[in-house]
Amino acid sequence: MKITKNTPLYPIHLELKAKMTNFYDWLMPLYYESIINEHIWTRKNVSIFDVSHMGRILIKGKFSTDFLNYITTINIKDLKNFQAKYGLMLNDNAGIIDDLVVYKFSDEEFMMVVNSGTKEKDLKHMSKYSKQFNVEIVDISEDLSQIAIQGPKSQEILENFLKINLDIPYYHFIKKDNFIISRTGYTPEDGFEIYVSSSEILEITKSLLKYELVKMAGLGARDTLRLEAGYCLYSNDINEEIDPISAKLKWTIYFDKEFLGKEKLLEIIKNGNEFTRIGFISIENTIPRRGNEIYIDSNKVGYVTSGTFSPSLNKGIGMGYIKKEFSEAGNEILINSKKYKIVKLPFVRGSLKRQ
Repeated sequence: MKITKNTPLYPIHLELKAKMTNFYDWLMPLYYESIINEHIWTRKNVSIFDVSHMGRILIKGKFSTDFLNYITTINIKDLKNFQAKYGLMLNDNAGIIDDLVVYKFSDEEFMMVVNSGTKEKDLKHMSKYSKQFNVEIVDISEDLSQIAIQGPKSQEILENFLKINLDIPYYHFIKKDNFIISRTGYTPEDGFEIYVSSSEILEITKSLLKYELVKMAGLGARDTLRLEAGYCLYSNDINEEIDPISAKLKWTIYFDKEFLGKEKLLEIIKNGNEFTRIGFISIENTIPRRGNEIYIDSNKVGYVTSGTFSPSLNKGIGMGYIKKEFSEAGNEILINSKKYKIVKLPFVRGSLKRQ
């Protein structure tokens, strides 16, 4: 039996009487007040999300650029210092091992942030190729913690708190003292993520919560926000059985290099993919759930991978995979005999700055 782990912010979760849940063997807050209230607050103000359960991996060595260029879909060679990039690690069959963010400190030092449920698998995969590139891979997840500060007023709050100018582009970051501050996040709102020593993260979070516009938000609101943005959740919407073309993640792939899974990807592009990821919205005020089957008339044509109630739209929304010939926006589908309409993603835009 696995022991459930706590993040350094566990005392705050207890103090605020959060509803806790087991998330990949981490005891995490599902919500504090309610999922809907926290979702709406993030859309209007600022929320702090405890994301210290994520994996943080340091890659060091002379050939770090070549190594990461080979094991990810990212164009690492064109990445500038203090720039971050979202991408994928693929297996030989082009299945998605994980989705991740790579942070570049220098040509010889990078940080990779991975999903908590896949960290051990990712480390094993990276270690398999690290020796031939002579790079050092260090799991720094315990020593370095992470919080996400998300919402349209997040820059204002953080600039006041840190006494620095945070007018930095999307997916770039700065280092100040022992802080790493990046303009990244998993919501459709503007926001930042702070990386700092695990021994300091609790007091920093407590100080931020003294601001009137700042509240904690749990995994529930994080999920409804990411789904409104049309972002994939690993193990739900993407996994090792799904390729990036079917998942509509081709934009994360730089083809003008050699990388793991490239040969199979080119084959998929040449031959075509049978299923594709779609978004859909309820016509009859019902909520789709993961695992539900998708029908057109009496024909099964797909399946749901994520579904929830959208607080912004006041309707059920979801994502899933459907046979490509039925995937056009505007088409009606049936889930549990209820009508839904396929729509273009995202469902709802926010204050996110993509400059």
